[in-house]
Amino acid sequence: MKHLFTGKKIVFITIVSSLLFVIGCGNASNNGENTEEDTRQIKTELGEVKVPKSPKRVIVQYITGDVLALGIEPVGMSEVYDSAAYEDKVKDVKDLGQWAEWDEEEMMDLDPDLILTIDKATYERFSKIAPTVYVPYGEMTTTERVTFIGDVLNKSSQAEKVLKEYNDNIIDSQKKLKDVGFDQSTVSIFEGGLKEMMVIGQKFGTGLVAYDNLKLIAPEKIQKEVLDKDEFTVSLSLEVLPEYAGDYIIRNTYDGMDNMNDSAIWKALPAIENKHLIEIPFGLSYYTDILSANAQIDFIRDQLIEKATTN
Repeated sequence: MKHLFTGKKIVFITIVSSLLFVIGCGNASNNGENTEEDTRQIKTELGEVKVPKSPKRVIVQYITGDVLALGIEPVGMSEVYDSAAYEDKVKDVKDLGQWAEWDEEEMMDLDPDLILTIDKATYERFSKIAPTVYVPYGEMTTTERVTFIGDVLNKSSQAEKVLKEYNDNIIDSQKKLKDVGFDQSTVSIFEGGLKEMMVIGQKFGTGLVAYDNLKLIAPEKIQKEVLDKDEFTVSLSLEVLPEYAGDYIIRNTYDGMDNMNDSAIWKALPAIENKHLIEIPFGLSYYTDILSANAQIDFIRDQLIEKATTN
């Protein structure tokens, strides 16, 4: 087929092409400006990170409840155990499994605009997928962490509100527990079975809520060997368990756990004899985000008060 062009047609095509080129450049320029306008710099432990002003597709490790409490439903998250405080709020969120084993292709398929990681070792890899912020979870108080995440997500006002509700709950719960004698009684937190029992310290999970938030008193042995040494957990044989057992025992429970009534040592503990045992579902006790912490505060407070006033 022959293509014949007159001079006028050539001029017309040239003009149109030029206009399209200019428009294209203009759009590219505008898109670049929009990108700049829609991002901001955040200072982190690993340096400054450019993040979206209004993140909409967030992937989060472990601290999912913090993100939910600030009004954002993530698109991807770590595995959520049964009985987690926010279990019903994340039914439509992609479960990426244990956070140490995340598949990067699965993450990319979610098209995230922000990733929150508590694992420094993953920072470089995740940063190639989307802007990534490292949250030094183990080095922060709840207030520091929620304030920081609120800044990252551009939800500082919501963070202040959530923290006020959290602190009000702590103060109210401390008073209620003191009123029924928990300024005198001791509390131990155990997890494990017949072969070995783990003492939970104040650095995470139920221990953080019980000892740090509610200011419950640990037995002297736990205070010296666990809390004063900033230990997350300490493993014990059952033979020495009586030295660590308080007036009340909180035990993390899960499917398939040992029946401790098979142990004469366990049954002889004063807390067990006095029916001062509280069993908390593992999924509720495992997380220490602010949503989970509030739920644990409510659970532990109500259970301890019930035991103290009925036995």
